[in-house]
Amino acid sequence: MELARKLEVKSYNLPEHIESTDTNLSGLPRNRSVKKFFLRMILFITFSVPSGIFLQQMLQNQIQLNQMKNHQVSILEKKMGELQKENEDAKAMILKLNDDQYISQLARKKLFFSKKDEIVFPNMK
Repeated sequence: MELARKLEVKSYNLPEHIESTDTNLSGLPRNRSVKKFFLRMILFITFSVPSGIFLQQMLQNQIQLNQMKNHQVSILEKKMGELQKENEDAKAMILKLNDDQYISQLARKKLFFSKKDEIVFPNMK
């Protein structure tokens, strides 16, 4: 009987880290693993929140830059259309200026040139 009492007493004198009945699967006390978990979560939040904010700002900047470039492209496309029209007009004028009849007609109209025995009455408005 005395031996049984010694065994019972010894079973109650367990070391402190084993004494806790609230342990996780690894055998460590639960509050130690909870502290590690909260520490890891705090570190994760500390680094992930600023990183997320930074990435969001980068994305907004890229979107703004893309919109500005699209606006510039549309303006330049309009200018290119105008310049192409001007270029076509200039090519048409070159073709007309290679025609002698058109040159004489233009000289008569703008510079008041005349043929022999012809009287020109300029329109002065």
